[in-house]
Amino acid sequence: MAITKIHPVKTSVGRAIDYVINPDKTNEYALVDTINCSAQTAEFDFKSILNKSRNVRNSNQAFHLIQSFLPGETTAEMAHRIGLELCDSILGGKYSVVIGTHVDKNHIHNHILFCAVDNIEYKKYHDCKETYRVIRKESDRLCEPHGLSVVIDEKGISKSYKEWLENKNGRSWKSKLREDINATVKASVSYDDFIFRMRESGYHIKGDALDGSDGKYISFRAPDCDRWIRGKATSSGRGLGERYTRENLLKRIEERALYRAEKIRSDSEKTAIKVVIRLDDTKFFDNPGLLKWAKKENLKRMAESYSHLKHMGYTSKEEVRERIRSLEGEIRGLEKEINENKYEMKVFAETIKYINDYKKYKPFYLQYKKSKNHEKYMQDHINEITIFQDSARILKKADIDPERFNLDLFRADYFDMKSQNEKAADSIREIKDEVGMLRNNLANLEDINESREMPVKRRSGRDTR
Repeated sequence: MAITKIHPVKTSVGRAIDYVINPDKTNEYALVDTINCSAQTAEFDFKSILNKSRNVRNSNQAFHLIQSFLPGETTAEMAHRIGLELCDSILGGKYSVVIGTHVDKNHIHNHILFCAVDNIEYKKYHDCKETYRVIRKESDRLCEPHGLSVVIDEKGISKSYKEWLENKNGRSWKSKLREDINATVKASVSYDDFIFRMRESGYHIKGDALDGSDGKYISFRAPDCDRWIRGKATSSGRGLGERYTRENLLKRIEERALYRAEKIRSDSEKTAIKVVIRLDDTKFFDNPGLLKWAKKENLKRMAESYSHLKHMGYTSKEEVRERIRSLEGEIRGLEKEINENKYEMKVFAETIKYINDYKKYKPFYLQYKKSKNHEKYMQDHINEITIFQDSARILKKADIDPERFNLDLFRADYFDMKSQNEKAADSIREIKDEVGMLRNNLANLEDINESREMPVKRRSGRDTR
């Protein structure tokens, strides 16, 4: 199992690098690696790249990603490899990175520090919920082949560091309450519905009146707990948090309702197909009238699916299934193309960085060779000369002649691959929309208890159903 968290570094990048590579924590630097830089010149390298960014308002200089493993579940070497693989996966060779695996505590953990600006387009890294979800997903994917467990919630989604830490510190009852409230908020159509569902789940609630007539704060008590906990933020951390006040619970429920309505409308516009209604829903148990309407509506939706597929030229359900299989094959092919391009782009990005460094800092090296006082010049320009020498060594190892290298053509190839991947990703989204539409139609037709074949129009012009 690996738990991840990330935070920006706005000042003192040098101290952050020193912490990551600390010899007392990394077996005397044995568990230290870098990408597109060296540990000795990383601070200088980060600053040089940051100066090329146009986004001067964003004060982030670097990002510090921590990947922690369960005690005894992995070796330091395996954890380090997984950390390097995670860097490749989420950063694609575009960023300067310092990674150190720390073994000074009972749990092994990676510290990954990367520059906030990439080396190719000089754009700031966009740290948000979506990019963090990608980090968690990739960390889980990389852990699985090594037999490492992944902590997941009841929905099959890996837990965040904050959630894991709360459980680790013995506050799981509060974490469980938050999870239940969050799940109920998503399922509720109104504030009153939310209160009803929470009480149906066994929770005791007081102070739930929106006008505040029965208390300043809403409070919850689990059925197996004697302690009440308020929906408010407190400095001591005893409350559930600001998101759980009456006002914010109401706001969240209303926002979810608007989101659901918009999603239903959007999905309807995409597919123009309504799936059949599940008749085993509890709302039909004691409502014969609603059940009658749902059965009638299902017949209508089945007919619409039949008509829709027929209009598209399908004559049997097997043809629909074959088309779905074909589209899924296209998706796999496009995903393979994207992954192959990602690997090539990683190699290209790292090569571009080293060529740029070679050309940028070569004059310093030449001046050093001409200097009458080598020692003084080296002291004044140690970073520039070191970066040049490192770049020259890496390029020579890769059998690349930087003097004859066409960097403009190489950059053009890089951006061509990037464009191909963007187009492939767009195609995947479009194909998935079609697959979803076909699956909805097919699922509707599977509920027809007659022939499994779709009726074929006869020459006489009459259809048989």
